[in-house]
Amino acid sequence: MFAIKSSRPLRAYLGAYLGAFLGAFVWGCFATAETATAAAPAPQTVDSVAVEESADFVARDARVSFDKRSADFARLDLEELSPGDYGRSTAIVALGASGSVRGRSYLLDETALDHLSYERAAAAYALGELGERGLDGASMDRLIALADDPDPLVRTAALVGLVRTGSQAARQTVARIAGSADETAPEARQILAHHADPRGSEAPKSYRRLYELRWGAGRTYGVVDGKVWGATLMKELAQNKIFLEAVTLQLTRELDFPGAKDHMLEILLEGEGTPRIVESIQLMPLEVEMLIDSGVWVPQDLKEWRWVVVTVLNNELHSVFPRTLLKSMALENSPTRWIAAGLLYREDKQFKEILDEGFRHPDPNYRAYSLYAAAAVELEDYLERMKQMCDDPDPWVKASAIGALIRMGSQIGAEKAIDLLAIPYEDRPPQVASFLFEILERFAPDQNVMRFVETIAPNLDGADRAAADSLLLIHGALIGSDALRHELPLISPIMPEAHRGVRGLARISHGDDVKLLARMFPRESAYKMNAELAVALARAGHRAPEPLLQAAVWTLPLNQSVLAAGCVRATYGEATLLDWVTDPPPTATESDIMRLGYAIGEWGGLPAVQDLQRRLGTTSGAELPALRGAILGALGARTR
Repeated sequence: MFAIKSSRPLRAYLGAYLGAFLGAFVWGCFATAETATAAAPAPQTVDSVAVEESADFVARDARVSFDKRSADFARLDLEELSPGDYGRSTAIVALGASGSVRGRSYLLDETALDHLSYERAAAAYALGELGERGLDGASMDRLIALADDPDPLVRTAALVGLVRTGSQAARQTVARIAGSADETAPEARQILAHHADPRGSEAPKSYRRLYELRWGAGRTYGVVDGKVWGATLMKELAQNKIFLEAVTLQLTRELDFPGAKDHMLEILLEGEGTPRIVESIQLMPLEVEMLIDSGVWVPQDLKEWRWVVVTVLNNELHSVFPRTLLKSMALENSPTRWIAAGLLYREDKQFKEILDEGFRHPDPNYRAYSLYAAAAVELEDYLERMKQMCDDPDPWVKASAIGALIRMGSQIGAEKAIDLLAIPYEDRPPQVASFLFEILERFAPDQNVMRFVETIAPNLDGADRAAADSLLLIHGALIGSDALRHELPLISPIMPEAHRGVRGLARISHGDDVKLLARMFPRESAYKMNAELAVALARAGHRAPEPLLQAAVWTLPLNQSVLAAGCVRATYGEATLLDWVTDPPPTATESDIMRLGYAIGEWGGLPAVQDLQRRLGTTSGAELPALRGAILGALGARTR
């Protein structure tokens, strides 16, 4: 068994958990009346960039607010969440920020030494958020005592909490520490300075943690700009037709219900955008190969050709697409040329020359694609080149070479991967480990890859363990999801690891897994993550993404709308569609209603028409657009 243990420091976990801390942190001396007697260190130049970043934190913080309902919702979640669960820290801060005096005893309990460090710190912040009026003598004494806590994270959180109470006695406690020789004295001085001039000074780490927690708490339990944040994000997503189509097509492919291919075919022929190509190839590969070979449909430009060939490569469908690959090999200045040469490789001078060209190409993406293609068809002649490229200066090429060797069953590839993952996170070459797991996922479920990941997974921790578990769960391994559930919320939603993590949890869809995915949805500025979450939750029958599918049904073009209705029927049942069509939104036109009726008839047949008639209380249909559409849909489906 390989012995690997990532030495990710606790501070890295906390930094990820409590929020991204932007900018460089300049530790300086901020003299105050209370610290005048202390020996002052030499002043440092103020970092104007850090001050501007801090001002952005302050401006964002001013957008959030809380009320009694915030405390009620936070208490409900705290009753349900276990220590260490995603969201507990923000719920704790929401309890204090809402001014809940009833929650004071709970916050005191959360500061106990046997509780998790970052949750104790959150409780210290929350006590400060209650303010001087919200604290009684015992709770103020506890907060002051926490300023001398052995845990530096809790200690600095308490210092921030003390200055935010508005109490003079509390401020004097912070001033005493700022003027002492304590290791937190520099941070205490910055806390005092930033509290006195929030927009004109740099916020220290501890203050930024509070800003991040308050932002998270505001989005979940309070309001942002006077509106419920989740509802605002959902509204934005529901108005994004590109996003709605991407979710609809991905969900269609994963559900693969009868009749879906007909509409997907029309979308491929008449539509635009990458998702239709990626999902069509995965849903109906034989049909797409026939279309391209016959010329009935061909990619419009090099970008579309690239997506066709890369999707074939990623899904190892080269045996289904020989003619398409031959056509793409003739394209100049496109990675399709080298991918196709690798996937179609024969003992032929032409193929070898083209693939050799790809391995030597100055563009690292082309070198990586050539590696990937050669490994996908296990070209033993290129093993030595793959070993050499493990030292490529580009991280994507380096990761691709290591992953390719693992795919080929090379012990050298396994050893290089193990050496890489043994390096502490903060000391690793940027992105290589992330890219490695991405390339391993593309090669999975190859036996060599799965065996390697199964071997190393128990010895990994943190984000590495989450990445390994995601890959194993996606491909049906019978393992627990506890580690992935803990780590997934700590991963940036724009990272591929987060997207794989969602797919991993969605693969098993246990109650706790679905509950976590629902709590994470939607995410801000995370298009791909929100699409993965929406698809995962819909497949699990969770109602969180229902408004998005409803928007897709009412606003997308005919084929996409009908597919969206099919997804709704497959996940939430026909009754949901009947509810919508009998109570349409005010903006729905007669054509919109007839289109949904058509979808109900197509997917449900004549029994669905009868159900709709009962809902509408009529047996005729000519005068009612919903029923007229349903009859046409049912009759059309019978001729398929």
